Amino acid sequence: MEEKATTLSKDNFDDLFFACTAIFARKWQLSIIVCLSSSPKCFGEILSYHQGLSKKVLSTNLHKLESKGVIARKVFEDGNINRVSYSLTDAGNELIPILEQLLVWGNKYAPYSKDDKSKYDKEKFAEDKTENR
Repeated sequence: MEEKATTLSKDNFDDLFFACTAIFARKWQLSIIVCLSSSPKCFGEILSYHQGLSKKVLSTNLHKLESKGVIARKVFEDGNINRVSYSLTDAGNELIPILEQLLVWGNKYAPYSKDDKSKYDKEKFAEDKTENR
């Protein structure tokens, strides 16, 4: 069987794994990137976008994404008040087409259909994956 030319290989698997987990391992980071994909937002706007996200957890995730160069933090004056906005950096913007392609792939091949999302059980999904190993 003829092998396809690809940049993915056993030799660079660790690089791929760490690149993915650096961004996607924390629960809220992907959602924050999606939130910022349309425009820069202030802390409160990002917080209101995410149900169940505490200020502390949002702050931690914003700092992590900023330290990884995915988002930028900008302080600006609004009258006598300093405000902060967050936006995607060039590196963050480069993730958007990748995430869009992942969404297309997921919609095509994901184990659960959109109709099943309301019935989605994370624990059951984890059990299914463990049993298939």
